[in-house]
Amino acid sequence: MRFTHLNYTRILISLTLSASLLLAGCGSLPMPTAFATHAAPQIVIPTGTLRPTETTTPTEVSSVMQGTPVPMPPQPISAAGADKFKRLVSWGMGIPQAMTWSKDGSIVLVGTTSGLIFFDASSLTVKRFIESSIAVRSVAYSSGGPQLAVGFQDGSIEVWDANHTKLLAHLNKSSGQPVIALTFSLDGNDLGASLWNKSVAQLGISDIFGGTPRVANKNSIYGFSSPVTAMIYDSTNNYMYTFQSGAPINIFKTGKASKYKQLNVANDDSGKPPINAAFSHDQNWFAANFGSSIHIQRLSDGAVTNTLGPFADAMTAITFSGDSTMLAAASNSSINVWQTNGFTAVKNFAIPNTSQPVQFLAFSWDGKAVAAFSDTLRVWQLNADKPIEAKNSAFISGYRGAFNFTHDSAGVMVAQLDGSVRTYKMPDGAPQAGLKLPDLNSKGMALSPDGSMVAAISGNKAYVWKTSDGQQVAEMDGQRAMNGGLAFSPDGKYLAAPGLDKTIVVWRLSDQTILGTVPCPDIAWKVAFSPDGALLAAITNGVISIFQLSDGKMRYQVNGYSVTFSADGKTMAVSFGNADSARITLYNSADGKVKNDFAADGGSLALSPDGKLLAVGGASLVVLQTSDGKVVKSLENPAPFGPLLFSPDGKWLGTAGWDGRVFLWGEE
Repeated sequence: MRFTHLNYTRILISLTLSASLLLAGCGSLPMPTAFATHAAPQIVIPTGTLRPTETTTPTEVSSVMQGTPVPMPPQPISAAGADKFKRLVSWGMGIPQAMTWSKDGSIVLVGTTSGLIFFDASSLTVKRFIESSIAVRSVAYSSGGPQLAVGFQDGSIEVWDANHTKLLAHLNKSSGQPVIALTFSLDGNDLGASLWNKSVAQLGISDIFGGTPRVANKNSIYGFSSPVTAMIYDSTNNYMYTFQSGAPINIFKTGKASKYKQLNVANDDSGKPPINAAFSHDQNWFAANFGSSIHIQRLSDGAVTNTLGPFADAMTAITFSGDSTMLAAASNSSINVWQTNGFTAVKNFAIPNTSQPVQFLAFSWDGKAVAAFSDTLRVWQLNADKPIEAKNSAFISGYRGAFNFTHDSAGVMVAQLDGSVRTYKMPDGAPQAGLKLPDLNSKGMALSPDGSMVAAISGNKAYVWKTSDGQQVAEMDGQRAMNGGLAFSPDGKYLAAPGLDKTIVVWRLSDQTILGTVPCPDIAWKVAFSPDGALLAAITNGVISIFQLSDGKMRYQVNGYSVTFSADGKTMAVSFGNADSARITLYNSADGKVKNDFAADGGSLALSPDGKLLAVGGASLVVLQTSDGKVVKSLENPAPFGPLLFSPDGKWLGTAGWDGRVFLWGEE
């Protein structure tokens, strides 16, 4: 079942990593440390050894909501406690992709990159979170029966009972294209699915409550100029109406691919097509949203009957009520509601404390309430002025920029490329008061080892802020455009980042100046300091160059795509190869001599504080003994592209997913 088992491919990890990698070389840089240099750099190629047997143990884990205490690991992670090692924490619920109401109005359902969230409509508390290994892209309840349809990123569709307790039917789509919109016919016997490949599947649902449940593909319609974003069946279930931006409304007979009829969509005064649109459920009206105005067209003949606006703030979402008596449109500051009888305004709701535009907007089926999602989920009753708001839902937008444990191992910090910085404290994971830094269109972020500072790269500058209050402490010029893989030195005194001009720039934070640059033959994409601050590793196209910071000279090179140092700085772990021949090599950090070498595959590495264990993150999370490469544990990895870190006390192993989720493992 899709909501219990992870299905990422190992090949995707290798392709993603290799697409980002470029070549590095050597240079010079004066720094206040001392290490002897080699006469010439030497590439060390690991010797071959047998691959250990890896046994993946799939586990079903219920995500812990913020505010719910989790078991605190009694001791550091060790090989002896392998049978107790498991995923203990899942905080956050992914990036929202779709939203709808249940027919009885008791549930607001949000589909995210990580699953399905069932909110109690009266309180917006989370009743259930069902984790999914594949991102949910669309959701729809039927109006004529207790059915829930879920569309996924991989093109598959599931039909459940309304409570999501019984899977009624499953359909695999060979196209592999995301299902971006779903709509049921009024009797619940047909389901329309819009796919990203500019096609619409007309599906028949049969034997739902008897016999063998199944979803059959009646017909697929191709040839749309862009993906269909709005569609609806008519009340007789004989016709389907579809809309895609910049094209006419197409009307098809159910189960037929040829167009039955077309209606032109009027452009705005500047000649631009609508941003998005909505059909009324009684098939009387079509509302085209142009941002600054909304045109109302009659579906019987396509005539424009009303123009709403102009609006001071551009409308980003639009929807009709289930009974077709009202229309709502939302911006980043308010929600406007009109009666469809004459399209006169009846309500204006202010959206409190947000500058984010509304992404999803939906009326309850009885038309008495409207839900909107911008930075979080809010519901307004039409007879009230203030909304109820989801609490502790931990929605985090954007891509993860940096992840780290607090220095006392009592929490984790997550920095997002949109400028959000959050701290989650043990044992309940309740988000602490976070920061919202300036939106710099950042390429990368880094947290200082003690968690007191956060840095971002934007253009040719590096910015540093205090995480305690968001005060900016540095704004430093770089060399042309900087790359995103920056890093703080262990003592927090220096910041290093690779540049697109084939240099590594090192800034001294005390006076906000460039301490020096390491010129390279090509572009590095990530850098890392050794724990003693003596060495700097530059990761490039299958080669990791180790520089001595006293003079910036290269000490040696090794083949590899990712690197991590032990807590004492004496050992360096490097991964190299692809899914078929991947290897992990342990080196002596001082001279690059091989200490151990074994087969294992993954793009993220972490050494335990005592250096006895190595965690490898890829399609699976594998924990190995550094002494002999023996697999201690292999589990599902819900964040195969995320970093891996041991907490300073060694009790937790953590990572953060690209959609802002946090996962922690330990011995229960």
